[in-house]
Amino acid sequence: MFLDEKSADVIFEFNGNDGHEKNFYAHRLILQACAPSLFEFCDGAGQDMTSVRITGVKPEIFHHLLYYVYGGTIPDNVFSESAKDIIDAADRLGIGNLKVEAEGWYVKSTPITLDNFVENLYFSDTKKCALLKERVMDFLVQNEAEALEKLSTQQDTPQSESMLTDFLTASARKKRRMDPNDYNFMSIDAMRRKLDAKGVGVDGTREMLICALKKCYGGTLEDLFSVLEPQYCKSEDNDPVGALMDVNVYKSNQENFFNNQFKKYIEDRTSKDEDFLKRFVEFCTGMNYLPYDDKFKIIVEFNFSSPRVGEHPRKYNHFSHYYIAIHALTTYICALQ
Repeated sequence: MFLDEKSADVIFEFNGNDGHEKNFYAHRLILQACAPSLFEFCDGAGQDMTSVRITGVKPEIFHHLLYYVYGGTIPDNVFSESAKDIIDAADRLGIGNLKVEAEGWYVKSTPITLDNFVENLYFSDTKKCALLKERVMDFLVQNEAEALEKLSTQQDTPQSESMLTDFLTASARKKRRMDPNDYNFMSIDAMRRKLDAKGVGVDGTREMLICALKKCYGGTLEDLFSVLEPQYCKSEDNDPVGALMDVNVYKSNQENFFNNQFKKYIEDRTSKDEDFLKRFVEFCTGMNYLPYDDKFKIIVEFNFSSPRVGEHPRKYNHFSHYYIAIHALTTYICALQ
């Protein structure tokens, strides 16, 4: 059906390089299913034929883009020769998967140098090409002095709030060993592989990818530990109970359990099973991701109720907080497995 004029109900119109009109025929149903952003250009629903004028994209590049939407494979030599044009067109027309694929080709075929890093930095920032920007930042870290000298002579250097974060991330990744599961320092390639494994789109900035990862995998250990708030030696009415000496002993034991065995258990399970963190958050809150609200807390309550045989730590919601209630004398976390 690709470019079939007889069955088409959409015409994409271009001004050709030779001054002549260039038309591409397409079908609303295929665009709606495979390229929703491109489908939005077709506002003539109910008409026999809708004409759409496309500007800012070369006709020959649009031909490859439309072929890709129809399930075709773009030849390697086209990617090698026109990756940047394809990135630009795919970004304009919202074909995210093609944009990411072309970005990979562009990064592979374009060495970053002192002569082109400013241009590529600007392009990566305006087009939200996270992988390309990471490569430029890595180059800057490795060539700091020369790059700074080059930048000092530039009048129009791209500005972005995320630039400093990206540069510091690249610098930190070079200077010290990072936790491979820490999204803040994870490479773009690694983030995209993890998102792709979950069937999530991989286009966007580093910040967008991190946000998507946290929703898929429940956040990082650092995120989780920051919202855990222990409450020690609680009775059913939430007041400390028992003789002062007993309470102090119990509290000391509970603090030791929370800060050591409890957190160590979560760390160990997370290192062995990347989905465990998400399951733990879902166990506590009913959601498979942390809301990243400053007021959000998961209360780990140590109380003095007597557990029934085989009973798991109970959980319950209260206002804006979530609770895990752990029996003070029989601490166990088998329910989290």
